[in-house]
Amino acid sequence: MRVTLTVLSGPNVGHAVVSEGHDAFIVGRSRWTSRLPHKDGYLSRHHFLVEISPPQCRVVDLDSRNGTFVNGKRVTTADLIDGDVVKAGRTAFRVSVGGAPVTATGGPGIGPTTIHVEADADVAVPGYRVVSELGRGGMGVVYEAVREADGRVVALKTIRPSGGADRAAAERFTREAAILRRLDHPNVVKFHDGGEAAGVLWFAMEYVPGPDAGRWVGANGPMPVPAAVEVTRAVLDGLGYAHRLGYVHRDIKPANVFLVPGPGGTFAVKVGDFGLARAYDASLVSGLTLTGDVGGTPAFMAPEQLLDFRNVGPQADLYSTAATLYYLLTGHFIFDLPAHTVGAYVFVLDEPPVPIRSRRPDVPEALAEAIHRALDKNPARRSLALDALAP
Repeated sequence: MRVTLTVLSGPNVGHAVVSEGHDAFIVGRSRWTSRLPHKDGYLSRHHFLVEISPPQCRVVDLDSRNGTFVNGKRVTTADLIDGDVVKAGRTAFRVSVGGAPVTATGGPGIGPTTIHVEADADVAVPGYRVVSELGRGGMGVVYEAVREADGRVVALKTIRPSGGADRAAAERFTREAAILRRLDHPNVVKFHDGGEAAGVLWFAMEYVPGPDAGRWVGANGPMPVPAAVEVTRAVLDGLGYAHRLGYVHRDIKPANVFLVPGPGGTFAVKVGDFGLARAYDASLVSGLTLTGDVGGTPAFMAPEQLLDFRNVGPQADLYSTAATLYYLLTGHFIFDLPAHTVGAYVFVLDEPPVPIRSRRPDVPEALAEAIHRALDKNPARRSLALDALAP
């Protein structure tokens, strides 16, 4: 599905913003945001967000100063159809849609409309015996299961495709996810197998018996500085390996860092869901929108994931790793995020992180500087060099 916003009036008349498939982009006057030339001084820095999640297309006002209007009516969020006119500042856009039709199914509220992540009481994957539910998130439900062929305990992730996904979309997603078998590193959760059964997509992963880092901090409080640094080094080792093979995780956060406690307060560390987020978001399987998948994720999301949803690079993983380290050390997100979804994204784009030493004064200055350097809004300025820091 192709969506084109053509400027009908204003300083950028004639300019067109074109997007295809699953995508999200922002229009505004900030040099970091818009795919529009920055000539309309009446636009806010980040004025509105357009999300394309076929067959939906949605506009979300980002708490702009002058408002966003669809067909003359001021909106906070609205589903768009072919022929709609969106106005912001002095600029008016005509919406045109090619390919699959866009339908207005989302209603006035912000939230997912087609994603299904409910647990299936009777989930059945041939060759696997489900033992118990381990957790659930935006992509689906995860179970502890046993592979009947050899008795191996696995983590079985199940995903029920959205109502807008056809079999071809599901097969493409499964094929792309299966490529993750290439990843073989001690700090990356191993991908074993995947497929489809009775309309449910399933992926068998290495089972990690320890908690994820978010749960560990929730139960024990902030980590000692040496332990948090060592966990982060392990995450960076796994990321560096995957980046060299061309993979970007896109969803590093405490819930995707698994810990197996060892002697003397040490941990074996495994990064989970590697690459699945990219395959999932890019497919028609999810039916998921950014504004419908908030949770704690904005606190770990690099700004460029809002600005160029489909094409983030390794520096985004670096940002998310630094935000995760910040959380391990403090038990807090890098921002004091507002409860409102849109406000949270504006924080990601505009606000500096709360200085980590204001939350935890015993964090060494060199470590604090390294964390904040990796949280720079500009990907080109990021680095997270921990090797020189004492464990």
